[in-house]
Amino acid sequence: MAHYSMVKTNTFNGIQLPSIATFEPEDGSMRVVRSFGYEDFKGILS
Repeated sequence: MAHYSMVKTNTFNGIQLPSIATFEPEDGSMRVVRSFGYEDFKGILS
């Protein structure tokens, strides 16, 4: 379902877009690759 969520981005009813992260199984760490904020939302509108 994650791949569909990234294609069908939606901010309906104030729901934020999900962040994109990678998981490193060797050490159990997670790194946020991209997060979305107000500027991204504003860019979608125009």
